[in-house]
Amino acid sequence: ALLRQFIRDSDKFIRVRAVTAFFWTPKDPRQREEAIQLLRERLKDPEWLVRSYALHALARLGAKEAVPDIPPLLNDPHPDVRNWANTALKRLGYQVKQE
Repeated sequence: ALLRQFIRDSDKFIRVRAVTAFFWTPKDPRQREEAIQLLRERLKDPEWLVRSYALHALARLGAKEAVPDIPPLLNDPHPDVRNWANTALKRLGYQVKQE
């Protein structure tokens, strides 16, 4: 319950810390599903650092269900987000065409 609150906090650093808590896979399938949904929401966060960490967490969780949300981030204004979008897709088993 606290993570749900923290991941939507107005302070970007609290959101980042909440996202990093999801680097480890919850054992309960419902908790994993909720974690992935919360992380997918953070892919639209206004702060690049939160988007970057959310991509990292989704990749660590093997969250293939998040793949449709990731390609737009390949064109993110911030280079770290673009890099993590590329890395996340690769870790989830997808080829990324380099231009």
